[in-house]
Amino acid sequence: MAENLKEYFNSVFTREVINALQVPDTKFEGRESDYLGQLIVTTKMVAKKLRDMKDNKSPGVYGIPPKLLLEIVEQASIPFATVFNLSLDTT
Repeated sequence: MAENLKEYFNSVFTREVINALQVPDTKFEGRESDYLGQLIVTTKMVAKKLRDMKDNKSPGVYGIPPKLLLEIVEQASIPFATVFNLSLDTT
């Protein structure tokens, strides 16, 4: 049985030669220290994303239903923006 599985998986998966992979072009133009340091998440940005959620979806990993988040958009956007900005702080 194990041999059959081995043969099957060897036939459907390929091994990539890492050295042959192309290096993607960089689109960022600036200093390395500017990568995320200039990004600031505002409460308006968070509120817009929260409002764009579909309220009939299931809760995420934290168990918060989208319907609840839609009802508290204004209050929730402040701490969410703060957490996002703290996570982006590179200092």
